Amino acid sequence: MCSTTCTLTGRPAAYIWYRNSEHLYQDRSPWYQEMVTSDKTVRYSCAIKGYEALRAPAVTVESVSSTCFTVSYNDGRMCLYNHTSVKGPCSITYPTDIKVKISPSTEVTEGDGVKLTCSTSCPLTNNKNYI
Repeated sequence: MCSTTCTLTGRPAAYIWYRNSEHLYQDRSPWYQEMVTSDKTVRYSCAIKGYEALRAPAVTVESVSSTCFTVSYNDGRMCLYNHTSVKGPCSITYPTDIKVKISPSTEVTEGDGVKLTCSTSCPLTNNKNYI
């Protein structure tokens, strides 16, 4: 997903996707819509149209499965562990099959307490900040 913390004005942003610094396509959706490869020589990046000079750091896709995908950043500032940045390369695994369970499962009224439990089949580390 391509995102920005900048305030964008006007019509919805157009996202530009790159593969090995070459323009791939442009779309209104921030989600990458093409097939990816786990070839270590291929790097993906994105930018907001009109802000192409502020391109996001490129990633390499390490692995893709039906439950998660792992990307690597050359610059560790994209991976935060214990709220400190990592120097050098780092990897992040993203779950794709997130499920949310609500308890109690019966009807609740405004003001009632509920418990939300998130789960995934993706084998994640003990870091609970994924979801």
